[in-house]
Amino acid sequence: MAIFQTVDPTRRRDLYQALTANMSDIFEFLSRLLIAEVNLYQEHLKANANEAEHHCRLSQSVLAVLQVLVDWVPIAHVMAHNGQLLVHLCSLLSEENLRLAAAECLLQVL
Repeated sequence: MAIFQTVDPTRRRDLYQALTANMSDIFEFLSRLLIAEVNLYQEHLKANANEAEHHCRLSQSVLAVLQVLVDWVPIAHVMAHNGQLLVHLCSLLSEENLRLAAAECLLQVL
């Protein structure tokens, strides 16, 4: 976020407006990506540890992006599709390797 602070104010405003205008699509994409990566992580967990680790790291990265976004976007984006994102985040609390990232993301929603 510090890098964003150093951007020219006019450019920063343009970037913010573009992000805001496309936030529904961004959240939809991130939600689908998270679900897909978590599913792949769970599928490979017992059979292929290297592949499982790859999908776990991707899932954690998506959660990190969501954590940053949920802090400042309108709650409507988080609650879209009957709160499916929140439901999925809560389900990740039972995954040992994703629990902390999911909890931090949920904490930002509050």
